[in-house]
Amino acid sequence: VREFLGAQPESAVRELLDEYINTNQPTSSSNQSFTAIYDLIYANNIELARQQFEQLPAELSDEAEYTQLKSLIEIYEKAKNARNIEVLEDLVKQDSDDCQARYEMALQLFCLQKQAESVDALLTILKQNRNFGDDLARITLVEIFDALGPENEITKVSRKKMFRLLY
Repeated sequence: VREFLGAQPESAVRELLDEYINTNQPTSSSNQSFTAIYDLIYANNIELARQQFEQLPAELSDEAEYTQLKSLIEIYEKAKNARNIEVLEDLVKQDSDDCQARYEMALQLFCLQKQAESVDALLTILKQNRNFGDDLARITLVEIFDALGPENEITKVSRKKMFRLLY
């Protein structure tokens, strides 16, 4: 066990702490790259976000934020083909078993920053028709969980609900 004895200069403290602290933190340039891509996504410029994402250095692929960005881009790309949210909400009200409309609505809700409602819509699809679209609801839920991150409360709660429905 190493310890401090008396006052120490900053360099000595840093040297001692470096043994215990992960110094492989993302660089500020990687943070800037990630932020720029997030900005493109939220400005609905998904194609440019995808291009910039694909140009990120390979060493960043181990970072959690890389996985989050990748999933976020995939969800937004899927949502591009979805119909208008008002139309979808009306379709689901008319026919609560319309999994395709509910799925598209879930994508649109996610893009409108209504993640909890989006996840609930996908969980409803799992309840109604587990095999809808070759397991599309489950796959999209996993992408949403990846996009939100493992520490997100929606991810924690909804992942448990998903597993209860599946098993």
